[in-house]
Amino acid sequence: ENCKIYLENWDTFVGGCNTLGAPVQSNGNCIVQDDHCDINDLPGCDTCTACGTSKCYGIFESECADFPKPEETSDAINQAFCQNVCGSLVKEDISYYTYQVEEQTCGCYKEMTRTCTMRIVKQGVDPSQC
Repeated sequence: ENCKIYLENWDTFVGGCNTLGAPVQSNGNCIVQDDHCDINDLPGCDTCTACGTSKCYGIFESECADFPKPEETSDAINQAFCQNVCGSLVKEDISYYTYQVEEQTCGCYKEMTRTCTMRIVKQGVDPSQC
């Protein structure tokens, strides 16, 4: 099930997606989907980047397929819980997570390869700056 776009605000639009995902680390740099991060809260990370509502908030891919098999899976009550589960596995080279909203399941990946046919950018965000 993919996102349906109408005349909705950004959060409502993203809330209509069943599969959500994001990186948790890249080359020892942990990535959190929040406005701040504390390296002391992120074991296994050398540095930390907070993406939250940064200048790149508002860019994502849709209509994706061909996901690899996850290294770890678990039940998860929400996206933040899934991000925390996979983020705790950075020492095991986990770099990306996906959360299935309807199924409430979480997948943690060492590499995220996929084929996406759409890139969606929130009005006012400049993708060339990200």
